[in-house]
Amino acid sequence: MRLLSNIKLQHRIVLSVVLGLSVVMLIFGYAALWALGQSTEAAFRARLVLARTIASHLDGMIEHAMGVLEKTAELPNLDMEDGDINSKRQIVQDIQGRLGTFAVVTLLDASGNLLLSDPELPEPFGSSLLYHPGAEGVIRTGQSSTGELPPESESQAPMACLAVPIRATSGSLSGVLMAELDPRAPGFHLTQSARNGGAARVELVNQSRMVVGSTRANDNSTIGDHFPLLADFVAGRRAGVTVHEILDGSSHIVAYAPLNSLAEWGVAVEQPEYAVLALPRDLQTQLILFGSIAMLAAIFIAWTDVRRVVKPLRELAASAARIGAGDLLSPVEIQRGDEVGMLARTLETMRQGLCDLIEKRKRHEAELERRVEQRTEEVTALLDASEAFSSTLDLPALLQIILAEARRICPGADAGMLAIFQKQEGSLVPVASFGCDIEPLCGVRLKPGEGVVGKVFASGRSSFLTSDELEIGDRDITAANAQRFSAACLHLGQARSALCVPLVAKQRPVGTLIAYDFHAPPTVSEVELKVLQAIVNQAAVAVENAQLYDEVQQKEVLRGQLLAKVITAQEDERHRIARELHDESAQALTALMMSLEAVEKGIPDISEAQRERLGHAKALTERALGDVRRMIWDLRPIVLDDLGLGSAVRWYAQQRLEAQDVRVDVSISGLQERLPARLETELYRILQEAITNVAKHAHTTQARIRLRRAGDWLSASVEDEGCGFRDDRTGPVAQAGCGMGLLGMRERVELLGGKFTIRSSPGKGTRIAIEVPTGNGG
Repeated sequence: MRLLSNIKLQHRIVLSVVLGLSVVMLIFGYAALWALGQSTEAAFRARLVLARTIASHLDGMIEHAMGVLEKTAELPNLDMEDGDINSKRQIVQDIQGRLGTFAVVTLLDASGNLLLSDPELPEPFGSSLLYHPGAEGVIRTGQSSTGELPPESESQAPMACLAVPIRATSGSLSGVLMAELDPRAPGFHLTQSARNGGAARVELVNQSRMVVGSTRANDNSTIGDHFPLLADFVAGRRAGVTVHEILDGSSHIVAYAPLNSLAEWGVAVEQPEYAVLALPRDLQTQLILFGSIAMLAAIFIAWTDVRRVVKPLRELAASAARIGAGDLLSPVEIQRGDEVGMLARTLETMRQGLCDLIEKRKRHEAELERRVEQRTEEVTALLDASEAFSSTLDLPALLQIILAEARRICPGADAGMLAIFQKQEGSLVPVASFGCDIEPLCGVRLKPGEGVVGKVFASGRSSFLTSDELEIGDRDITAANAQRFSAACLHLGQARSALCVPLVAKQRPVGTLIAYDFHAPPTVSEVELKVLQAIVNQAAVAVENAQLYDEVQQKEVLRGQLLAKVITAQEDERHRIARELHDESAQALTALMMSLEAVEKGIPDISEAQRERLGHAKALTERALGDVRRMIWDLRPIVLDDLGLGSAVRWYAQQRLEAQDVRVDVSISGLQERLPARLETELYRILQEAITNVAKHAHTTQARIRLRRAGDWLSASVEDEGCGFRDDRTGPVAQAGCGMGLLGMRERVELLGGKFTIRSSPGKGTRIAIEVPTGNGG
């Protein structure tokens, strides 16, 4: 389709005509070819019908001759016992006269001896013809027979032999009456049977590939040229037609039909293909010639007519190009009454309409420019307000920004107030104002629906009110609230108008903004009111965000305080448990050890079994004492109190990791001075958990610990080359998916105001890093 769209109209029309005619010609040609095919098949069938007709004619001749012989054999005058040869000769001559000159009639006795013939045979009277195929079959079976009589020499042709039995009055065989039919004799009428075939040649062939008879005068028992093509028909004794390709390049149509009366023979009709198909081929030639002439004539007519149509179309295209280039002053002047003229008039109407539209567009563009400038100012105001509202989350500062934006949008406002709905009190509370005293307003508590401010808040719709409407709207305000409003605006007098807008966030009002004009009459348009409403809605979202931020900050401070108390209580409990283990359990186990040694030394004749039991008890006591001391060190390592964070971390790493054959590399710098006690304790607990994780889960042989203080920050990392785990996060660890140990480390770091990161992947180890300010631990 894209290719056709690039072709010129003139060529496309001619091409369409050619294609249309081609389709018609193809359909017509297909129908003609189909008709020619049917005509060809009819010609073939005609040759087959001719062969069958000739075969039927020959069958009739043979059956007629057979009938004459059978009726003659039944005559009483042909009684072979009376010995009257003359009467029998007359009968034979009568048969010859009835059958024609092509027949040789012979009379034999029951033994096959020759009695007489017409015409005379060369064999003498009384010669035995028992060898004769016809006589042999009748004498042997006693039934009439038909068959082929082979030629005696190559110069002769096969003949048909018809033989019937002659029976005595007793029913026994008394003789044989036989007739030999020569198919090449003129009396056989083969030539006359083929006259209707025109140029066709008719041959009578046998199963031995011999031409028994032919319409050719010089055919003397030669093998048919076309017999190989007829072999299947002859063998199957069925009629058919085929095409014989001759070596000289010509083709012949050959039809074959077998004789029903003589199984060995069949009729072959042969005719040149050009003669058979002369009419279809002449018709085909005429169709091609006529089609070509019609096609050329149609193309010429179409080309001429298209040129007549395309010329005004080109003029129209030129006019359209002028219009497209901006020339709307030149008229379209094509006067025609057809579709092209209609198109020209339409184009002229369009040109005039475009002129009018251009004028209207200029006026409309001026109006649009004015509106665009107005919308630009409105969008700029919205963007400025949005930028201002998003610049801070501090609620008091945000309230002042909202009032400043309101004064910028409503420059004629003399005073205004912003009231926020407090859920705890269920009232609107003034939180900021301009042009009036805020102190009296701080005591105002407006219920939803109370006064103009409460009504606008409850309805969620902006309102522009005149002085009378203000007076009506504020009639239901309580006396205390009315008194405070009067005290705040005492120096301004009576307001002439007011613009009251609800602060709506997520389709829920959160407050109300009202601006009073004490001097000028109302001048706010509906568009300005919508812009102010949009800005105030943004302010409402900012106010809600600021309130949520304050709430989150307060909760975060409270959480930090609670977490700090929990950690402090945890450390105090560890101190207490460590002291109790040291003062009670460790002392008791030491005393038990001493007692066991005293028992061992105090019994002079102690047996070996008793000594072994005492040794086992001492070992258990010593192991329990070691476990208690390790628990005391884990709960509160003395080295942390005595030597500081660096030594405590190095000692714990060696005790925990080297005992499991993990080679640990500890690097400490910048910790010459002690850190605050609380900070040291928190950092020790964090690194203690990290080292414990390496010992429990890393399955590694190497670990690295780095501890470095630079300025007011301390950084530490614990890294191993163990199995690792899947962790796609590169920033601070999220709560989801982390173990309680990692979560506790994170919370401790955040409590200190630091950063906690972890990097790990399967098979590549894990690295935990922290950064904390050193000033937060004091």
